[in-house]
Amino acid sequence: MNAVLSEPLPSTDRLLFTGDTVVIGQVRCLPTDPLFRNCGRTRTYCALFPRSAVLIRRRDRQPFVEDPTVVGLYNRGEEYERFKVSPEGDRGDWFAFAPAVIRDAIRAVDPAAADSAHPLRVGWARTSTATFLRQRVIYEHVRGTSSADAVLVEEHCVQLLDAIVAEAYGGHRPPADSGRARDIAETVRAIVDRRFACALTLQSIAEEVETSVFHVCRIFRRVYGTSIHRYLTDVRLRRALEAVGRQHVDLGQVALDAGFSSHSHFTAAFRRAFGIPPSRYQGYRLTSDLSAIHALVRCLPKEPMSRSTCCKARSTC
Repeated sequence: MNAVLSEPLPSTDRLLFTGDTVVIGQVRCLPTDPLFRNCGRTRTYCALFPRSAVLIRRRDRQPFVEDPTVVGLYNRGEEYERFKVSPEGDRGDWFAFAPAVIRDAIRAVDPAAADSAHPLRVGWARTSTATFLRQRVIYEHVRGTSSADAVLVEEHCVQLLDAIVAEAYGGHRPPADSGRARDIAETVRAIVDRRFACALTLQSIAEEVETSVFHVCRIFRRVYGTSIHRYLTDVRLRRALEAVGRQHVDLGQVALDAGFSSHSHFTAAFRRAFGIPPSRYQGYRLTSDLSAIHALVRCLPKEPMSRSTCCKARSTC
C-alpha cells in the first residue's frame, strides 16, 4: 500500500500502473458477481471513467447512471451500491490520486471542502470530448507499456485531474431541477445505455417513462443541456472508441455494433465529434505514445461558445 491506496483492492479490480501519487486501474464486475451490489467502502480518492452503464446509489446523494458520457468522483471511505443497467455490469477505468493531490486540486474551486474527509463534494459530471480522449490515451499507454515513465504518466494524470475538476465544478454539471424531471431524465439515460445499439425511437422512450414525446425531449434538454439524439450519439461513439483502437478491426462492423446505420454514418459522426476519421484514430491508438494526447486534442473541433460566453463577448465589443 502507498499514499494512494489505503487497503487492498477487491478481486474485481486490477492495477495497471502504480506511482507515488497516482494509481491507474480497472474494474470489471459482472452483475452475477457477489461483489456487484456492494464491494465495501472505496479505497481511494478516484475519478472513474465508465465503459458500460450502471446505476450508482450513495448515501446522502442522488442516484445517477454512470456511463461513458460521465466521470464518477469518489472519496476514500465512501459506501455505494451498484444496480444493473448494462448486461456487462460495471466496466470502467479509474485514476486514483494521493489525498494531497486531490486536496490541492479542490482547494481552488471548493476551499471549504478541501481539507475535509470527503473533499469531492461533486459526485459526478459530464465529460468533454477532450477529457474523454485524454484518459483513454493514458489508459491505453499504461496498459500497453511494461515500463512506463512514472514522471511522464503522473504528470499527464495531474493534468487530467485538473481538467476533470474544471468541468465538474464549472459548467458541465447538470443544472438543479425538480425531482420528477431529474428522475425522468435519468431513466432516459438508462434506456439509452441499455439499448444504444438498437433502433431507438422517441416514442418508445416516451412510452417507457410514461410521458409524451414533447415532454420527454423538453425535460431531457432542460436537465442535461443537450438533446436525446446528441446524447445517444455520444454514447454510441464512446462505446465504439474501444473497438476502434483494436488491430485489424472491421470498422463497418464496429459501426453496426454501436447502433449506427452504416459505416459512412459512423465515420461522419466520429469526424464531427473527434475531428478525425476512425482510421486515423487507429493510427494514434496503436502508437501507445502519450504524445498522441496533444495530437488528438489539436484535431478536436472547436466547441461552440455558450450563450453566456457569447453575451460576454458582445458586451466587450
